[in-house]
Amino acid sequence: MLGNEQSTPEEWRTSFSEAHKAWTQFSTAVAAVVVSGPVSAAKAAEVLRVAMYD
Repeated sequence: MLGNEQSTPEEWRTSFSEAHKAWTQFSTAVAAVVVSGPVSAAKAAEVLRVAMYD
């Protein structure tokens, strides 16, 4: 929906909200791994987070 030129503003807002919520949950999970996980897992999680962001 975010890239669909025919979507309505309400559909765009809903899609944006869902994407933002998913990103927030993912980023929070990565932060938890970085804080409590082994160093190798923390590094891998951070690489994945950066890749997903890009």
